[in-house]
Amino acid sequence: MKIIYFILVVFFSAACSQKNKIPQRILSQEKMRFIMWDIIRADEYANNFFEDKSEPGFEQEKAILYEQIFKLHSTKAEVFKKSLAFYEANPNLLKVVIDSLRSNERRVLMEQYNTSTPTTDTSLPEKSRPKPAQVN
Repeated sequence: MKIIYFILVVFFSAACSQKNKIPQRILSQEKMRFIMWDIIRADEYANNFFEDKSEPGFEQEKAILYEQIFKLHSTKAEVFKKSLAFYEANPNLLKVVIDSLRSNERRVLMEQYNTSTPTTDTSLPEKSRPKPAQVN
């Protein structure tokens, strides 16, 4: 009976350890993050460049940008699509990628915020300007 119990424990622990393993032909989470980040940026560019999304050049421009992204990251669209399908089927692994994208977005926004120069409102007369709060 102990042997059967031992075999079951080994089997279940092996099954659980394989749950978060990424197959060899699937892009790593880090590579997916970089590619998805560039795709998001390309989509934003195309959306801002074309006022009307029904223009014939809109989809063509996005396709060109996507191909450039895949070439930049040394991968193919088919590999990316297959990898994305794998991550969508494994939400715990996809969550790591999405969380890193959100973190990257926050970092970029903070960099933009920190590099912007604050403006002083001098339109109000000095007497009318609110005074800084005093801490007691």
